[in-house]
Amino acid sequence: MQSKSEKFKQQPRTTISGHAKHAQIIWRRLENTSESNGFALPLVLIVGLIMTVGGFALLARSFGGLIGSQRLEQARQARAIAESGIAQTIESLNSNYRYLLINCYSKNGSIPGNHSCIEDEDSDTISYECTWDQPCIPSSICPDATSSGKPDIAGITSNPSGDYEVDYYAYSGTQYYGGTGTLRVIGHRKSNDKTRILASAVVETSFDIKPKPCDNTYGSPATNSGFPALLASTVTMGGNDVIGQTSGNILCTKCTTPTYTDTNADGIIDSDERTKQNEPAISCNTQCDVGGEIFIGDIDIPPVPEFPSKLIGNTEYTNIDLQTGDTTITAGNTAGVNNNNRCETEKEGNIFITHCKVSNIIGSGKRVLNVDTSNGPVNLYIQGNITLSGKSGIIHNGSAEDLSLFGLPASSDDSCSTDDSFTLQDIKISGGASGSNMFIFFPCGDVGINGGSKNNCDVAEDDNCAGGDIRGAVWSKSWTGSSGNQAQLVVPPDLPSELVRRNGTSFATSIQDYISLGVNSWFSFDREP
Repeated sequence: MQSKSEKFKQQPRTTISGHAKHAQIIWRRLENTSESNGFALPLVLIVGLIMTVGGFALLARSFGGLIGSQRLEQARQARAIAESGIAQTIESLNSNYRYLLINCYSKNGSIPGNHSCIEDEDSDTISYECTWDQPCIPSSICPDATSSGKPDIAGITSNPSGDYEVDYYAYSGTQYYGGTGTLRVIGHRKSNDKTRILASAVVETSFDIKPKPCDNTYGSPATNSGFPALLASTVTMGGNDVIGQTSGNILCTKCTTPTYTDTNADGIIDSDERTKQNEPAISCNTQCDVGGEIFIGDIDIPPVPEFPSKLIGNTEYTNIDLQTGDTTITAGNTAGVNNNNRCETEKEGNIFITHCKVSNIIGSGKRVLNVDTSNGPVNLYIQGNITLSGKSGIIHNGSAEDLSLFGLPASSDDSCSTDDSFTLQDIKISGGASGSNMFIFFPCGDVGINGGSKNNCDVAEDDNCAGGDIRGAVWSKSWTGSSGNQAQLVVPPDLPSELVRRNGTSFATSIQDYISLGVNSWFSFDREP
């Protein structure tokens, strides 16, 4: 009988065949491969996603760079368009509208910064006086200058496509000394069909504005100051002379301008041709000589000064009657009333100015009125007439700007402005006396010289001539000369600047031109379309 252990030993073992083992190995490898593939797929997806996002980012950056480059180019083109507008506007002002260089313009009403543009206080909105649309003409412009119109305030460009517009022009300065002009122009770069603004830029520049004589380039020696030594609404010269090449000019504001002809056949009507052809308008006969030029046209003159209301001394208007003897007016050297209660002296800065009230000046024979301005200038405010004949006259040996004879303002009588032939005062200076240095200003007076001193200048252009009957300037409503006498008005070459120094820039009255020069500043910035 077999034991259990023997039976167990005799039982055959269950074994795994070679094929089964091979299958098992393959299965295990497949299991390992499946596990590996399950990890790699997300990795591939993540890497692919990163590369895709990076590609899009790179593409977007490249596209953004392209767009930015286009915008920079469009902004540059907008600045170029604005610069073109700056150049064209300045050229137009210098060539055709020089008088507008001392006026202002604003597209939107407000002009920033410091300027001399005068704001219209009566307007509900911000607006200015003396603009390109309604300019304040200078004291007088040159005969060949344009006195109307304005430059184009907008323009169109084709390459690149766009347009520009003048935003504002501001002037800072005076008509006499010049100043600074500031011009701002906005340029727009537009699409080719002009329907869209692609970019906008602003360019602003400032430059000098300089006055210059007519018919002269800036910087060349000035042959004429343009100052009207004899200024009147109507002028009858007769045989009178105005001596002085630099400032010996005549301006007739109501004379008829002739049709000028080019007598030299050189294609240009110059100042000599205009002056010669203007002689009949002022009744200048064969004995009449004018050292400077003869101008015809309007002019702005300041109001005639009146006796200062701030002076409260006990002064009164009285006649100066030279028939009873010589009379002397002496400038005061202290403030107060003097000269027999006819005058009062005030101190302005370091200068003593003596103001005198005069009703009429009457003289004949050899009696004279002596005026001594050693202590300072003297102003005679005359309410009536001056009638001097024979050798009776006004003797003043100081500078012409130190003795002023002021008449009544034109507002004293409406006819002064409405009736060209009406005069309120009659001023007749004797030519029989030795020449006197003075400035005569009678807005509603008729001025002339009785006779001639025969102490004449031989050459009409002689600025340094010491002779003549009046050495100075005359501004009046009318000038009445005599066809038979040789009375002379001699004009010192420095009188225009001296009158400005004595009376202020409102007396900077002259026929002159303006020009823009150089560049003081230039800047630009981009603007949202």
